Amino acid sequence: KLRYHPTPDALQALCNEVRHQLPSFDPQGLANTVWGFATLRYDPGEELLEAVAAATVHQLSDFTSQNLSNIVWAYQQLGYQPSRELLEVLEAKETGTQSGWIEEAPATSSRDNNRPASLRSMMTALQQEAHVPFSRDNERATQ
Repeated sequence: KLRYHPTPDALQALCNEVRHQLPSFDPQGLANTVWGFATLRYDPGEELLEAVAAATVHQLSDFTSQNLSNIVWAYQQLGYQPSRELLEVLEAKETGTQSGWIEEAPATSSRDNNRPASLRSMMTALQQEAHVPFSRDNERATQ
């Protein structure tokens, strides 16, 4: 580990650059961006998270399960509640269904039933999460 934590000014400059470059991000770039902010425990703000969510919906067909899992994990860590629309399209991507919530959707294969870290499990946990370790309502950990 580098044991380096960027300053709030550096992270804000990064957020500004991400906003500018966001249209050119591919699915892995989108996932890595929010994953990085969550790993640093830095809240980039509602506007940026919503922009990433919109880009995710737009590029959904190109996302891997790993990309989607990283985004869902990051949103949970940041205390960001994605729109119901985004959760439903993520669910449809993972389960192959077009409607219904995760706990109602059938597994698409026996492998899904045996993957505790699958997107299905992560989304269910996100929906049921009562305690968020890093809440958007709390003071930023970096300040």
